[in-house]
Amino acid sequence: MKRGDLLAYELRSKSRIIFRVIDRFSDRGGTYPVCEILDWTGDAIPAKTTMKTLSTKRSRTDYKHVITQLMICRFDENSLRVQKLDFRLKPAQKDAGPTVVIWSHLDTFLAEWFLLE
Repeated sequence: MKRGDLLAYELRSKSRIIFRVIDRFSDRGGTYPVCEILDWTGDAIPAKTTMKTLSTKRSRTDYKHVITQLMICRFDENSLRVQKLDFRLKPAQKDAGPTVVIWSHLDTFLAEWFLLE
């Protein structure tokens, strides 16, 4: 994955969200995407013109602290729940200390922190 890549992710509810890759982080365990979430949820992927206007989603403001970036460890880009979109958008942020989430806990994390189910 490269900076600016867009990834549609299917939530448990079958609705989708879109991650935008900000950066990648590598260590002995592998290379993981650092992402921001576009402020959109839906069934069908929006048009490119719509995606260009979307802001970055922030986590709940009433809960501990605000999160705008995730590093997804053990990310499974081959999962049937992930679809790489055919174009890129410049990230709104630079990598600035993302919150680390393990792939197997992603749905629970999104539900708790972003109210996305």
